[in-house]
Amino acid sequence: MATRDSAFGLNIYQPLVFVGLGGTGCAIGTELERRLRQALCGPDGTAFAERMGVHGNSGYLPYQLPGCLQFVYADLNETELDRIHGATVPAPVHQAAAARNAHLVRGLVPRLAVPQLGAKCVVIGAIAPFGECGVAGFRAAAGIGRALAG
Repeated sequence: MATRDSAFGLNIYQPLVFVGLGGTGCAIGTELERRLRQALCGPDGTAFAERMGVHGNSGYLPYQLPGCLQFVYADLNETELDRIHGATVPAPVHQAAAARNAHLVRGLVPRLAVPQLGAKCVVIGAIAPFGECGVAGFRAAAGIGRALAG
């Protein structure tokens, strides 16, 4: 609801951190971020910057949200994260403004030196969880992935 203090109908009273996990979580976060940007920044992207600046001398970029609004996106699908990067601003030229509030978590899928070991452990672990690829097998596979990443 618009108040007398708000020229654009939205006031922020508390910080917000949104964490979007997976496809649906990222889609919801993208839409929330896009709508907040629309409501706070206006159609040309400068309403919030003008409100915060003194005679138009603000350090805010067009379409930049205030620092108290942060978005974290994590997905196993790296292509989905690439899509999110530009989906919250109207044009690619404004991606720098979006990058100040959106943080993309990449590299969630471990890279195993021997992919067959990981697949074997998953199959055997499903059939006999305490067999040769039980917890020790998964720890070994995870250690290989960490060693390669580090």
